[in-house]
Amino acid sequence: MEKRLIWATVLLLASRCHHDHAQDRFVRFYADVVTAQRSAMDSSAAAESAFAVARRHHMTSEELARFADAMRENPERWVRVWEAVMERVGEPARRRGPPG
Repeated sequence: MEKRLIWATVLLLASRCHHDHAQDRFVRFYADVVTAQRSAMDSSAAAESAFAVARRHHMTSEELARFADAMRENPERWVRVWEAVMERVGEPARRRGPPG
């Protein structure tokens, strides 16, 4: 019984670490996208800068889709992620709400 409890705890902690790491990675990525897009001259340049940031962060479209799905399932978490992104780029999150 104790071994099962220990393994369950280890698995829970491991999944939590993975979750936190993925969220932190996404926050860094998204903050870089926001920063890059602010300096873009037009929408075409903004899109290209976002792709360049994704390549630099080694983010795949599958990873981004999974994270987007997770955020749609948990809007409260998305607000916390957005606040972390805005803090990272130096803008108050309250000034602009999270995108849609």
